[in-house]
Formats: sequence, structure tokens, C-alpha cells
Amino acid sequence: MYKQFFGLSEAPFSISPNPRFFYLSRHHREALSMLKHGTQESGGFILFTGEVGTGKTVILRTMMQEILERNEMELAVIFNPALSLIELLETICHEFGIDFAEGSSKRVLLQHISDFLTENYRKGRRALLMIDEAQHLDDELIEQVRLLTNIETDNTKLLQVILVGQPELQEKFRSQHMRQISQRITARFHLLPLSLYEVDSYIRFRMQSAGCVQVIFSHGAVRELYKVSGGIPRIINVCCDRALLAAYVDNSHTVERRHMLQAVHEVMGTKGFVATVREYLASGNFLNYGMRLTCGVLLAAAVGLGTGYLFCHRNPVELKQDMVKVLKADKDIISYRESIREIKEHRAEKESIIREQTRYRTDVLNSSFEEEAWKKLQREWGFANATGNADTDCAYLKSAGFMCFSGNGSLSELERYNVPAVLSLMDVKLRPFYAVLLKLNDNYAVLLINNREWVVPRDFVAGAMEGNFRLIWPLPDGEERVSRRSSQAAQIKLFDMLNRYENTDAHAFNGYDKTMVNRVKKAQETLGLKPDGYAGIDTLWALLPYADTEHSLYEEYIASAEYENNLQTLVDSYSVNPPENAPADAPADGNGNGTGLKKNKAAEPVTESEAVREQKKNSSSANDLIIREDDLLSGADGHDAGNSKSADNGREKKGASGNDMKKSADAGGSAGTSPVAQQEASASEGLSISMDDL
Repeated sequence: MYKQFFGLSEAPFSISPNPRFFYLSRHHREALSMLKHGTQESGGFILFTGEVGTGKTVILRTMMQEILERNEMELAVIFNPALSLIELLETICHEFGIDFAEGSSKRVLLQHISDFLTENYRKGRRALLMIDEAQHLDDELIEQVRLLTNIETDNTKLLQVILVGQPELQEKFRSQHMRQISQRITARFHLLPLSLYEVDSYIRFRMQSAGCVQVIFSHGAVRELYKVSGGIPRIINVCCDRALLAAYVDNSHTVERRHMLQAVHEVMGTKGFVATVREYLASGNFLNYGMRLTCGVLLAAAVGLGTGYLFCHRNPVELKQDMVKVLKADKDIISYRESIREIKEHRAEKESIIREQTRYRTDVLNSSFEEEAWKKLQREWGFANATGNADTDCAYLKSAGFMCFSGNGSLSELERYNVPAVLSLMDVKLRPFYAVLLKLNDNYAVLLINNREWVVPRDFVAGAMEGNFRLIWPLPDGEERVSRRSSQAAQIKLFDMLNRYENTDAHAFNGYDKTMVNRVKKAQETLGLKPDGYAGIDTLWALLPYADTEHSLYEEYIASAEYENNLQTLVDSYSVNPPENAPADAPADGNGNGTGLKKNKAAEPVTESEAVREQKKNSSSANDLIIREDDLLSGADGHDAGNSKSADNGREKKGASGNDMKKSADAGGSAGTSPVAQQEASASEGLSISMDDL
């Protein structure tokens, strides 16, 4: 209905998952990259979760389209997994194009699938099974899918499985009886909703994809939509569609906040403020019938007289210009502008904190398995082909000149070894998760959690640490025993370790001579080891804290002074009383660039100016001179008149990780209304004065 009015070639906010309207937010890009990378591996499971309506299915369809275009693998997709066991196997056969007789038994169907996968492998092709809404799979079906992944050659699994579902799918795999399939999950990703800035870009992108290049949705409408939708694309689509219809009915080429509120009330089934007041007045609880009738007559008379006087004696545009000049110099109007600026800064700051909290909790949620952290630790040492199996990986590491060690102790004890380690930690709900400890000093630590580095207080790690840790340590030139027969490089590394252990540089290196033997014996006696003069595994392990490794744990400089101040403020606020809706119980993302996570500053009280009160007293028209406190506080017009920058520039913030946030106008031009359009709107609406005018 509204397509021609807004110049659209098709409806831009259809809830069907159309890949052409697929908006790639940062989280969507990460999810798509993770899925693509995961399908390059052979076999195993990939777990992809997200809240309802965040865009999981459209990511799945986008990936399917790319796979079909490249024709590089056989693909089977199940969108409705609420099936029986036989129905599941029949669906898999049908999707892979496997011929089977109706009424075939489970054994026959499994044999058909096995033969197909084997023949497919001989052709040099891979097979991928995608299951959407996988939270509906019962335990029997999940076990059967696991058994299908057991079909393998000597070194390759023949079937890759992607499970897509809602967050409860993560919880399902945490249960004890699901541990076998949990250990086979090679990649996990949890999709987050859009941020406020991404909602703005998302709307512009979809409008442009449908043929409309102008900015249609006002800032007030976008902010109202974000509050209601929480960044869920499906809710955004439904509300935007209804808001476009409301603007069309209102003959407005801009979707204003009032249109979005109307759309939200229709979609969510709620009542607007005006409707609520009318219903309350009509109920008779506030005024009796006689009083209501009298007030209605007086109000109608006042509106008629006031409007007639104003429009007969003064041109509305001229009257507005005169009033604007007076109000611009009013001290209370200036106070309004300052208050609005502070409120905007406060909101952006709080949103930044909440966004970082969400990222942290998501990273923790996706780090529940030690195997993933163990693989990340190996990648830090340069071993990219880690399997996650400790025995297999440690055998390979040993052949490469490294040793594995699993221990139990405090953070201070672990610090002695001065190499990165996998830690077992507990979150605030006492649930275990795993992280890689990359850096540590007297005040801070750097944790790698779900591929993101988090700078945290040292005390946070010490308090959350369960005690278990696992690390990799390099042998001197790859040798397990350093003696006269060892390489010169190994002997020099042992010589350097002894110098640091003895805190001296008085010796000169002359090979593994008698002096070296005596020094090794003396160190062994002090360390409680057998003094044989040869540095075996036990001796090398005891001297590890004095080794100069490629990846030393201790680092004097981790965070900038600004970051330290902000982080200390965050810790202090959490230890006393964290502000409501702005949690401070999680560490902050950063690389020493400062997070901007500071205590929320309360805005100054907002008061209505004397000039405004006087004008309201002398005017009874609803459209004469109205400056609503609620509109100002919510920033309904989307502009800060006290700031020379536009709202778009003002909304560009510094992210907590130290990286610049993308501008909200990534998917379209800058928002705004032409002066001509503003003048026409002013004339049509009487004497409506907004903060833009002031």
C-alpha cells in the first residue's frame, strides 16, 4: 500500500528470511565467518545459537546459497526437526538425493547413508548436514546424528553437522548425558541482537535495498524502536512495516516518533498514553459527569478564542520567530540544552557498559569446554592444527620440542612459570568456564575468552580461579636432557637460566664444562633434586621460571593510565552499589586504550522556563507553543541544539575495546529535514517550537 508513496520497489521489512535484505552487522559477520571456517574442517559439530528473531535462519540461507553457487559439497538441510527417528533418516536421504524404498527399516536407511557418504568421499567431495531449530531435537535424534558422524575413514570424518537453535540448545549440551556430543563440537557461536547504532544502519540498509535512498525514519523513531525491540531484527521488521503504513496514512514522508509509537501499540497490543487517559476520564473515576461536561465546554471555548486571536492578529511563522529569539536567551532553555546533552552522554555511556557486559557474558557462555581453550593456547605457541585431545596434542608438541603440564595451584604459583596457561574459572553464577591467561602483572591480567582479549584486575582472576591449570613449556632447543652431548644452543639456554636463577653475570660460557656441571649440581641441591650435574626434565621444569621464553607471561605494561583509572572506578562502583541497569560485575574489554566505563553522572534537574509557563498560560491551543519535558528528555527530534555537531556526528562514540564504533549512517546518508520542509511543517502545525529552533 505504501510502496509507491515512499518510492519502494518492494516491501523492505518482510519477516521472511530473504538473503537479499541480509544486513551484516559485526556479530552477523562473525557468525558467517565462523560457519564458513567450520565447514572447511572435516567432521564434527558446529553449534550456532541466538535469541528468537536475531537472524539465524537468514544467515543459514545465505550460507546455503553460497555453497550451492560454488557446488563444492553435498548439502542437506532440515528446517523442521520435530520428527521421529525413521522420519529423520528418510529426510536426510531425501535431502542428499539418496534413493530408498518406502517403509525401509532404520538399518537399511543407515546403510544407504553410509554408502552415499563413502562414495561421496571417493569423488573428493564433502557432505554437510544443517539442522535448524535444533532445540526441538530429542535426545534419541541427537544421539543418532552423533552416530552418523562416526562414519569415517582412517583420518577423515565424512559428515559435518551444523546445529542451529535457541539458547536452550547450549544448556542441553551442558548436561552430563550429552558430554559425548559436546566433546565433538569444534566451534560455537552465540548471535547477539543489534545495538542502537546498528538498528539505525539496519533500517537504512533495508530501505535502500528496496529502492529508497532518502532517510525516512527520524532519530526519535529509531530510538523508540530500539527500546521496544531490544535490537531483535524480527521485531524491528514488524514495527517498521506498521510505522511506514502509519506515516503513509498520515501523508508524511518521514516516519516520526508518533508513527512508531502507534505501530508499537498495534504490534504489541498495548495502549498509547492518549488512549489510556481518555479511557480513564471516560470511566468516571476522575471527574463526575457534570464536572467533565463543564470542563469540556470551557476547554472548547478557550481553544477557539486562543486560536482565533493568534491567527487573526499575527502570522504564525512571524510569531514563532519572535518567540524563538526570546527563548534562545532564556536561562532555563539553556539549562534544558545542557541537561539534554548530559542525558545523551549518560545514555551512550550506559549503553556502552551494557554492551560490553553482554559481550563478556556471551564470551563466557561460549567458553564452557576446556578443549577449545586448550586449542587456543596451542595457537598462541604457533600450533594451528590442534585437535583438542590432550594426549594426541601433547605427543605432537613433544616431537616439536615442547612439554605439556597440568597442575593445581594458586595464581601466584602459576605466575612463577611465566608462560601462558589455560585456567579453569567460575563465573558469577558459579558455573565453570575456561580462558587462556596471556599476560599478567601486579595489577592486571589479560584473558583470552572466546577469541576476545579482556583486560581484568588481577584479583578478579585470583578470586575466580578454581586452581586447575594447563600450560605448554619449551625445552632448550627441543632437548629433554641438557648435557655435554647436547647442542650448543641448548647449553646456552641452560647457561642463561642458571644466570637468572643465581642472579649473576659473573660467568662466561665455555660449553658444558666442569663449572657448568658444578653450577647445575648446586641448583639441583637447592631445588631438592638429585645433584647429578645434568639438567633433565625435572631440573628444566624447576628452572622454567628463569627461562627466557618467546611468550613470557609477566608484562610490566598492560593498561594505560586512563584505563587503570576507569577500571578502578568500575571496580569501586561494583563493590559498593552498582547502578541499576548498568551492571559493573564483569571485566572490561580493552587493549590498553581506555574503556570509558565511568560512574554514571546524574543529569541536572530539568525545569520548565518561566517564558514557557507564561506562554502556556496565555494559550490553549494544543499546537501553539508546546515544549514537552518528556519530548526533550527522550530526544524526540534527535538533535542537540547546544552542540554544533549534528546528531549523527554526536552519536559516534569510542567503543570500550578502544576501537572506533562505526557511524550509524553506514547504510545511508545523514538524516535531516530541509529548511523548506521545516518551514512548511511549521506553518501546517501552528506554533510548534522544538529544541532545533532554540
